[in-house]
Amino acid sequence: MQQAVAKLYSRLIHFMVHALQWYRKGQAKRAIGAIFKPFALDFQDQLTEVNELSRTVDEIATTAAQAELRAVHSRVEDVNKELSLARLEIKSLSELVSLQADRVFQVASCMEPCLPLGVATNRVHAHNLYHQIFSSIFAPKRQ
Repeated sequence: MQQAVAKLYSRLIHFMVHALQWYRKGQAKRAIGAIFKPFALDFQDQLTEVNELSRTVDEIATTAAQAELRAVHSRVEDVNKELSLARLEIKSLSELVSLQADRVFQVASCMEPCLPLGVATNRVHAHNLYHQIFSSIFAPKRQ
Protein backbone atom coordinates (compact mmCIF):
# COMPACT_ATOMS: atom_id res chain seq x y z
CA MET A 1 0.00 0.00 0.00
CA GLN A 2 2.77 2.44 0.91
CA GLN A 3 4.59 1.75 -2.33
CA ALA A 4 1.43 2.30 -4.38
CA VAL A 5 0.70 5.60 -2.61
CA ALA A 6 4.32 6.70 -2.97
CA LYS A 7 4.25 5.94 -6.69
CA LEU A 8 0.96 7.83 -7.06
CA TYR A 9 2.38 10.87 -5.25
CA SER A 10 5.50 10.69 -7.39
CA ARG A 11 3.45 10.73 -10.59
CA LEU A 12 1.24 13.52 -9.27
CA ILE A 13 4.30 15.65 -8.50
CA HIS A 14 5.74 14.88 -11.92
CA PHE A 15 2.41 15.89 -13.52
CA MET A 16 2.30 19.11 -11.47
CA VAL A 17 5.87 20.01 -12.43
CA HIS A 18 5.00 19.47 -16.08
CA ALA A 19 1.84 21.60 -15.71
CA LEU A 20 3.84 24.32 -13.94
CA GLN A 21 6.40 24.37 -16.76
CA TRP A 22 3.58 24.69 -19.28
CA TYR A 23 1.97 27.48 -17.24
CA ARG A 24 5.25 29.42 -16.96
CA LYS A 25 5.45 29.64 -20.73
CA GLY A 26 4.13 32.85 -22.13
CA GLN A 27 0.62 33.06 -23.44
CA ALA A 28 1.81 33.09 -27.03
CA LYS A 29 3.98 29.96 -26.53
CA ARG A 30 1.06 28.15 -24.89
CA ALA A 31 -1.22 29.05 -27.80
CA ILE A 32 1.31 27.87 -30.40
CA GLY A 33 2.08 24.77 -28.30
CA ALA A 34 -1.62 23.93 -28.16
CA ILE A 35 -1.65 23.77 -31.96
CA PHE A 36 1.46 21.64 -32.39
CA LYS A 37 1.25 19.62 -29.18
CA PRO A 38 -2.34 19.58 -27.88
CA PHE A 39 -3.34 18.48 -24.42
CA ALA A 40 -3.99 14.91 -25.52
CA LEU A 41 -0.39 14.56 -26.66
CA ASP A 42 1.26 16.61 -23.94
CA PHE A 43 -0.59 15.64 -20.73
CA GLN A 44 -2.93 12.74 -21.47
CA ASP A 45 -0.40 9.95 -20.87
CA GLN A 46 0.56 11.33 -17.47
CA LEU A 47 -3.07 11.90 -16.51
CA THR A 48 -3.98 8.35 -17.53
CA GLU A 49 -1.12 6.98 -15.45
CA VAL A 50 -2.22 9.02 -12.42
CA ASN A 51 -5.79 7.70 -12.83
CA GLU A 52 -4.57 4.10 -13.05
CA LEU A 53 -2.37 4.49 -9.98
CA SER A 54 -5.28 6.07 -8.13
CA ARG A 55 -7.50 3.09 -8.98
CA THR A 56 -4.76 0.72 -7.80
CA VAL A 57 -4.56 2.51 -4.45
CA ASP A 58 -8.36 2.35 -4.16
CA GLU A 59 -8.35 -1.39 -4.87
CA ILE A 60 -5.61 -2.05 -2.32
CA ALA A 61 -7.44 0.01 0.29
CA THR A 62 -10.73 -1.78 -0.41
CA THR A 63 -9.07 -5.19 -0.12
CA ALA A 64 -7.41 -4.20 3.16
CA ALA A 65 -10.70 -2.84 4.54
CA GLN A 66 -12.49 -6.07 3.63
CA ALA A 67 -9.81 -8.13 5.36
CA GLU A 68 -10.07 -5.94 8.46
CA LEU A 69 -13.86 -6.28 8.40
CA ARG A 70 -13.57 -10.08 8.25
CA ALA A 71 -11.22 -10.03 11.24
CA VAL A 72 -13.58 -7.79 13.23
CA HIS A 73 -16.55 -9.98 12.31
CA SER A 74 -14.69 -13.06 13.50
CA ARG A 75 -13.82 -11.36 16.79
CA VAL A 76 -17.45 -10.28 17.29
CA GLU A 77 -18.57 -13.88 16.76
CA ASP A 78 -16.04 -15.07 19.35
CA VAL A 79 -17.23 -12.47 21.85
CA ASN A 80 -20.86 -13.46 21.24
CA LYS A 81 -20.00 -17.09 21.93
CA GLU A 82 -18.23 -16.11 25.14
CA LEU A 83 -21.20 -13.98 26.14
CA SER A 84 -23.61 -16.85 25.54
CA LEU A 85 -21.49 -19.15 27.69
CA ALA A 86 -21.31 -16.52 30.43
CA ARG A 87 -25.10 -16.10 30.35
CA LEU A 88 -25.57 -19.85 30.68
CA GLU A 89 -23.18 -19.93 33.61
CA ILE A 90 -24.95 -16.99 35.27
CA LYS A 91 -28.30 -18.72 34.81
CA SER A 92 -26.95 -21.94 36.30
CA LEU A 93 -25.45 -20.09 39.26
CA SER A 94 -28.64 -18.08 39.81
CA GLU A 95 -30.69 -21.28 39.88
CA LEU A 96 -28.26 -22.71 42.41
CA VAL A 97 -28.50 -19.55 44.54
CA SER A 98 -32.29 -19.65 44.30
CA LEU A 99 -32.35 -23.27 45.42
CA GLN A 100 -30.07 -22.50 48.36
CA ALA A 101 -32.12 -19.44 49.30
CA ASP A 102 -35.31 -21.51 49.26
CA ARG A 103 -33.66 -24.04 51.58
CA VAL A 104 -32.59 -21.26 53.94
CA PHE A 105 -36.13 -19.85 53.95
CA GLN A 106 -37.57 -23.35 54.58
CA VAL A 107 -35.28 -23.76 57.57
CA ALA A 108 -36.23 -20.29 58.75
CA SER A 109 -39.93 -21.06 58.39
CA CYS A 110 -39.49 -24.17 60.53
CA MET A 111 -37.95 -21.97 63.17
CA GLU A 112 -40.61 -19.26 62.77
CA PRO A 113 -42.67 -20.29 65.80
CA CYS A 114 -39.55 -19.74 67.91
CA LEU A 115 -38.82 -16.28 66.46
CA PRO A 116 -40.29 -13.02 67.70
CA LEU A 117 -43.04 -11.59 65.45
CA GLY A 118 -40.86 -8.80 63.91
CA VAL A 119 -38.15 -11.25 62.80
CA ALA A 120 -40.70 -13.59 61.16
CA THR A 121 -42.27 -10.70 59.25
CA ASN A 122 -38.84 -9.55 58.04
CA ARG A 123 -38.06 -13.10 56.87
CA VAL A 124 -41.21 -13.22 54.71
CA HIS A 125 -40.45 -9.75 53.36
CA ALA A 126 -36.86 -10.79 52.54
CA HIS A 127 -38.08 -13.95 50.81
CA ASN A 128 -40.55 -11.99 48.64
CA LEU A 129 -37.96 -9.33 47.85
CA TYR A 130 -35.42 -11.96 46.82
CA HIS A 131 -37.87 -13.58 44.39
CA GLN A 132 -38.83 -10.20 42.90
CA ILE A 133 -35.20 -9.31 42.28
CA PHE A 134 -34.39 -12.76 40.92
CA SER A 135 -37.31 -12.77 38.49
CA SER A 136 -36.58 -9.24 37.24
CA ILE A 137 -32.90 -9.96 36.61
CA PHE A 138 -33.19 -13.40 35.08
CA ALA A 139 -36.53 -13.16 33.32
CA PRO A 140 -36.36 -14.10 29.62
CA LYS A 141 -35.59 -11.04 27.52
CA ARG A 142 -37.78 -10.07 24.58
CA GLN A 143 -35.98 -9.43 21.33
